[in-house]
Amino acid sequence: MTTLQRIGVGSAFKIGAVVYGLMFLVFGLFGLLCNVALLAPLMSTAIMMDGDMVRTRDMLGGLGAASLAGLCFAYAVGVVASALGGGLSTALLALFYNWAVRWVGGLELDITGPGMQPGANVILGDMRSGMR
Repeated sequence: MTTLQRIGVGSAFKIGAVVYGLMFLVFGLFGLLCNVALLAPLMSTAIMMDGDMVRTRDMLGGLGAASLAGLCFAYAVGVVASALGGGLSTALLALFYNWAVRWVGGLELDITGPGMQPGANVILGDMRSGMR
């Protein structure tokens, strides 16, 4: 058994930023598409105004394009904010883990694999070392 004694705060930040950024990239795109799907019918409906049929597209002018641009901008800002927030929260978790290790000890891991020697240094998640 190997005990995980310390997590690098910087590496935790990098991993958290990438993972949370990618999650927002995927799930935020779903939310963006849902908003666009709800926005499109609103921009193409016709209403009665003073007894005349008026298309909202004519009344609203470029509001539809501005709304779409705003959604895309919010999506881009959301990806960056999610990456930063995810990186910071993961770094804080690593920091708290490092403090907790001093009091109660680290997580016990059983790391075995082909060609592994007992007591060898292992970088978890490093795909170049043959751990696939």
